[in-house]
Parts: sequence; structure tokens; C-alpha cells
Amino acid sequence: MFCCFKQCMATSPINKNSKISSNELNSLYFNVNKYNSIGLGSGAVSDVYKITVENIPYTCKKFISASSEMIISEIKILKEISGERLPSFFKNIITLEAEYILYKYIPGSDLFNFISKNAGYFGSRPIKIAEIIYEITLGLQELFKYNYIHLDLKPENIILSSLRPIKLTLVDLAFCRKLDLINNYGSSGTFGYSSPEVILYKRYYHNSDIWSLGVIAYLLFTERSLFPTNDRMGYENDLNKFNSIEDDPLLENISLDAFNLLNGMLQKTHLHRLSINNVLENKFIKQINK
Repeated sequence: MFCCFKQCMATSPINKNSKISSNELNSLYFNVNKYNSIGLGSGAVSDVYKITVENIPYTCKKFISASSEMIISEIKILKEISGERLPSFFKNIITLEAEYILYKYIPGSDLFNFISKNAGYFGSRPIKIAEIIYEITLGLQELFKYNYIHLDLKPENIILSSLRPIKLTLVDLAFCRKLDLINNYGSSGTFGYSSPEVILYKRYYHNSDIWSLGVIAYLLFTERSLFPTNDRMGYENDLNKFNSIEDDPLLENISLDAFNLLNGMLQKTHLHRLSINNVLENKFIKQINK
């Protein structure tokens, strides 16, 4: 897998000023199979492909079961945001069969697949874990500049394009929400990753994504899921029983700075949890050569 990953990382970048013919992507009968499509992944509401149009690669997201509101929301967000660690919107297409979103091609592998196929890689390289956490946090900071929080942060939604240096992109922004101090309700994400306030109280805060980042960091350190569940009832039970990571035997060998970071991210109450800036200023993160 690692060789394929490196080969994928070597894909040529897209020329920002490249043009495609008006007939190429406007047809009601658009079909990804006509464009040398390569499957990149599949989720609950969409399949993702790499397609090539006039020698230019794009990432193509085909919605298979999402609501119109979800699709409209993601398109709106993609058009509004910009950042090195965020997708760059190109076009949306509506056909008789499905709806598609195209953005500039993001080479690499999602973080979940990379961890699954490279056992022990991060466990023996704590500095790489620090770099991953740092880059994800910068991605969250880029979203936060537009007053958005991700609310579905998980390894499957992080595309890892390079290891030296770490380069990644946060994707699947359909659940993103504006941070509104009056009406921060009604969101959802993925069981096992979404913060306690989102799952238990349907509310979100400026650092709700930091809980999810803590769960991802735990996976990087231990190669184990902190909350191995995929249903609401199971996750609610896990959250109600969870107090802290203080006595977790899987964390005995990590440094004190790393433990303090992880513990700060995994506070059930958002008032006690680290903020984006707190994470960036943490001693474990500041060891990175930036």
C-alpha cells in the first residue's frame, strides 16, 4: 500500500487556469465512467472517484442517498471557504441519475485506510503524530476563519497526501455549521467521533471538533478505537461511562506532553476542553520543526 500511496502523491498538480469544454461536464447524462474514473472511496451517502477531463484530474463526489439540503449545504460551504487544507470547489453537476460535486483533485489515501494498512507506522513515530495533529488543527483553524466547525471529523474524512512533510485535506463538509452563539443546535456526525455535547445534547461549540481530534489522536497513538461503536445507543452508553483516559494502559508509554494534550482534548465538558489555539500551543505540538 505504501508504494501505491507514494505513487498517488506524485500526481501532477492542476493548473488553476485550465479550461474544459462547455460540453464536457454539462450533460444531464454525465457519467463518471466516461472519464477514466478510479474509485477512491465509498461512504453512507456518497461514492468518490478520480476522473480525468482533458488530461486534468478532478475529485468527483457522487451522492447516492443524501438529501438535497445536505448537497446544497456542502456546495455553499465549498464555494465560500478557501485554505491549504480544505477542498477547492470546481463544479457541481445535476443529472437524471445523481448529483455530483467536483473539486480539484486531492491525491493520497484517507487516514483510516493508511492506518489500517500500515500497522505500527505512527506508534513508532510520535513526531509524525504531532505533525498530523498540527496539520488537522490548522485545517480546523482555516474553517474557523469562516466561522465554520466541521462536526464530522474522523479519519475517513482526512486525505493524507504526503508524509514528508505531512500534507492533508479535510473533506466531507456537509455537516459543517456556522458557529452561532444563539442557535448552535441540531447537528450530527459520526458515532464514536462526535463530541458528547453534539450526541447527548444536540449542541455544538467552538471546540466540539477538538473532541473528535482527540479520538483520532488516540487512534494514532494506540491503533485502537476509543469508542468502538457504530450506533447511537452504544455511543451514548460509552460516553455516559467515560470519565477520562487517566488509567488507560494503552497510553502508559507515551510522553507526558503527549498525554496532557490527549487528556485536554478528551474532556467531556467543552468548558474544560482545549481550544484550537490551546492545541497549537501545546508542548507536544511545539516540538515540530515548523
